[in-house]
Amino acid sequence: MQSTKTKRALIELLLGRRVSAWALNDRRKANREGRLFAYRCTLQAARRLTVAVAVAGVFLFLLLYQGGADSPAFASDMRQAIEAERTDLPEASARRSRFPNNRTLMRVSTNQTATVPFTETLDISEFGLAFVNSAETNSEAGRIQRGVDTGVRMDRFPVYWEQVEKRIGEFTWTGQDAAIKANEAKSLNTLAILLGTPRQYRAGVRFVSAPLGGSFTELPAGMAPRSADCDTQEAGGECDLLEATDASGKQVRATHDGLKEQSGTCQRHEGPPAPFGLWNPIFSDGTDVPSNDGRLNPTNPWARFVGAAVNRYKPGGSAGTNIRHWEIWNEPDLCHFWSGTPQEFARLQKVAYIVIKWIDPDAFVVFGGLAHFENGQWLDSMLDALDADALSEQNDGFFDAAGSHHYSLSYVGYQYTRKVRSALDKRGWADKPIWITESGVPVCNDYPGPTCPSPWRATAKEQASYVWQNIAYTRLAGGGPIFHFMLHDDCGNVVAVDSPDGFGLAKNESSSFCSPSNAETRLAYTAFKLANQHLTGTEVAWADIERFRVRRIAFYHPETGERRLLTWSLNAQAQTAEIPATGTNGRLIRLDGTTTVVTPTSGIIEIGLNGATNANWPDGQGGYGMGIYGEPVLLIETDTISPTASILDLPAYSPQTFDVTWHARDWGSGVISTSVYVKVDDGDWELWKEGVEAYGKASYSGAAGKSYAFSVAAEDALGYRLEADSSLASTTVAENSSVTGRVINPANEAAVGVQVSIGTTTATTDASGRFTMTVPIGSWNISVGSQLLMRRRVFGTSESLALLYSPGTNAVTNGDFESAFSSWTQSGSSTSAIEAQTGASDHALRLASEFVPNDGVPGTEGSDGGNSTVSQRVTVPTVRPFLAIAYKVETAEPSTGTDSFEVIAVEDGQPANYLLVQRLGSGWQYRSFDMSQYAGKEINLIFNVYETSPNRRTTALVDVVTLSNVPAQSLTSSGPSSRPRPAEVPLPPSSSTSPSAQGGNKSSGYRVFLPIVLNVGEQ
Repeated sequence: MQSTKTKRALIELLLGRRVSAWALNDRRKANREGRLFAYRCTLQAARRLTVAVAVAGVFLFLLLYQGGADSPAFASDMRQAIEAERTDLPEASARRSRFPNNRTLMRVSTNQTATVPFTETLDISEFGLAFVNSAETNSEAGRIQRGVDTGVRMDRFPVYWEQVEKRIGEFTWTGQDAAIKANEAKSLNTLAILLGTPRQYRAGVRFVSAPLGGSFTELPAGMAPRSADCDTQEAGGECDLLEATDASGKQVRATHDGLKEQSGTCQRHEGPPAPFGLWNPIFSDGTDVPSNDGRLNPTNPWARFVGAAVNRYKPGGSAGTNIRHWEIWNEPDLCHFWSGTPQEFARLQKVAYIVIKWIDPDAFVVFGGLAHFENGQWLDSMLDALDADALSEQNDGFFDAAGSHHYSLSYVGYQYTRKVRSALDKRGWADKPIWITESGVPVCNDYPGPTCPSPWRATAKEQASYVWQNIAYTRLAGGGPIFHFMLHDDCGNVVAVDSPDGFGLAKNESSSFCSPSNAETRLAYTAFKLANQHLTGTEVAWADIERFRVRRIAFYHPETGERRLLTWSLNAQAQTAEIPATGTNGRLIRLDGTTTVVTPTSGIIEIGLNGATNANWPDGQGGYGMGIYGEPVLLIETDTISPTASILDLPAYSPQTFDVTWHARDWGSGVISTSVYVKVDDGDWELWKEGVEAYGKASYSGAAGKSYAFSVAAEDALGYRLEADSSLASTTVAENSSVTGRVINPANEAAVGVQVSIGTTTATTDASGRFTMTVPIGSWNISVGSQLLMRRRVFGTSESLALLYSPGTNAVTNGDFESAFSSWTQSGSSTSAIEAQTGASDHALRLASEFVPNDGVPGTEGSDGGNSTVSQRVTVPTVRPFLAIAYKVETAEPSTGTDSFEVIAVEDGQPANYLLVQRLGSGWQYRSFDMSQYAGKEINLIFNVYETSPNRRTTALVDVVTLSNVPAQSLTSSGPSSRPRPAEVPLPPSSSTSPSAQGGNKSSGYRVFLPIVLNVGEQ
């Protein structure tokens, strides 16, 4: 009589067919055990029910494989193979196999063709579903139709080897036959996954865990020492074995015929190991090379099983079905699914590929979809093993497509696909597609899921958003087709009436053992169906991020000539997407299928976007990040516009060899052809570069005294053209630039006797800090002494400069913001940013790059005010310290406005000292502040922009923040400190904290040409 525990395991086996495998909802390591709960139950049940078979298997294999690659010496009354197709077996060796039937060992040729179009491989833009049907629990016609109604052409489910071949040489295909035929009756093809190592093909080996690290020990049964108190009945026939080590203490693994020694990182008990006999030759002639009259080697059980499956289900096979697509295993980079090594899996993949192609040359083989997150180097190790194989080149690497899985986080669709693409490309497999054979996210706040927030889960609406975003990111990285996991919730990770996992596009049917419901479809079902309708047959045209807040990914549909664009907010705030229109109007489609007509204004379509709400991604610091972005929308327009082009501005004067950078783009179907033209002086346009990338750069060589203009011609996928008939950039070639200038220090005094370097040309300042030099035309670094002041500054034929030089060590870290915000603290409600500066390769701080109101901050026009602030804790030097900055204020406020740019010093326990409060706009200016009152003290140095509303913006650029000692010089000031304060710069507040009240702090200023470099001519 079966025990209650065994009965329960059998129930779980029958009812949890989608469960066991890979309902990957919780990507956290702590919950990985749950992913294989049902799978382990199945193995435990099988262990208890097949002890006798396992023991017999050990004995059988010790006899069977002692001959290596030779055919097995089975007794004449050995079990008959169930699917016999032939009983005659020609002599292949001195010992003839005694299998009564060898139908799975021979390649069965046929001239029959499929009666339905199941043999066509999916396009990269198509979609599939996981577990519309399954072999363990065949689906009713209504469920299959529900899957077909989404628009997919392919279902993915496993053919478990351990369920098909429960006894050696006996194959039972009843459930598989029924499921595949039911799918094909609805014109639904099947991607069949071959996986699962049967107990009898691992029973000859015992496994024990390694005490340290991730190595393992594997010993042949009967040879390993057992613990003295082992009771095989209590242990279910699986006694613990004592560990074995070599002389150095390293764990060792005994090998025997059919197994190759490998090292791995998984414990062998964690998941199915490599099957026994995997390294035996594929064919009975002792090789892995197929031949027309060859036969599969019966001592390689994996090869035999694969051959049996393909012979049965290929077009014209014995089952009368039409399977041409096979996936080898599932998530082999997870120990739960594959406890073997990457090298062993490469062998498994090779055997399967060769057998499948030998039997059905037109078949399509995908290697098992990878989970990625557990074993980061697994992919490279496996691909290295495939690539290094002697037969790899003639077998195209042993795979037709790579497999990848994406879960829970939208952006991993891009990250994981790019990871696989890079790994394939560097091994010469750039032409191989990347099939996403699983992707999805389980629900919360929706039956049967838990209450939100719940890590790695999403609300029903967020799940629908994930569907579109995962598609867009994956396609952007070049991946596809994309399978969604899965049609219904089924049992998720837990076989129970109240299973909490809901990955499905629809809830379960009322007949489901787990989480029964009424097959209600979720919003994700509609979103997935819309994706099938509108994104199948498309090509990625272009993609960008608008203002760091809105993602835009455009697809082109050649059949209709339409641009189909997905867009969404990248943060928690509502955004307005501004989309360049391609026609006179468009259709805006939301996740639920709601459609509205939108019309552009001045060539722009504005779309309101909801902010992101899914913060269910554990950030590792006790908080949560954004896993799924804001609700996406789909904009469909007919493309009626031609491409546009631009060329990066050229300086007025250039050296004889200079770079030209162009960018052709088309907001609709995308650019397919680009050429660059040049015109010398007043001549005609001449072709310079033909058939180049839409975005590119090249060097041009000209002659001194000649002027050169450049233009771009481009064509889009619909044939609309941009002609090269107008100049987009021009320059004149010259040889030298005449440079004059002066150097000042943070106290506004002349820097005397210092060396100025522009490129490789140098000069020394005179008693008034002035210098002259001649430098070649071009872009050069500027240094004074050992200090690099500016990077790649552009020089024309004549330049006049003033440079800020600090003779002492700067107490401010990263004062030039070339390391972004390093050492600075950002605060306030409004954002700040780092911006590249025109005419050089330098950067500056942008305060108030975006306005965000802050509750309680005084504002106007019905809005709260906002602050954008950066600060740094500094120690003020002790001898004659001065603070100097370069800054620029941009404002739309009137002269009576209250927005302001502020420089503030705060000593602990003292009121804030407003060194500068400027309310009016200005060009670049330089400011100096005497900091002697803080000598030797720690202060907080603060830069702030205060705004009162979003309607009239105020923003400021800050650069070259310098705080240093300035040694006294026996020279008169060079002039700046004696200049009057510019009228547009208001005095600081008249309070006890003002500079004048605290010691007469001078604040002199003059206009600056770009950060660091003062233009003498602008003073």
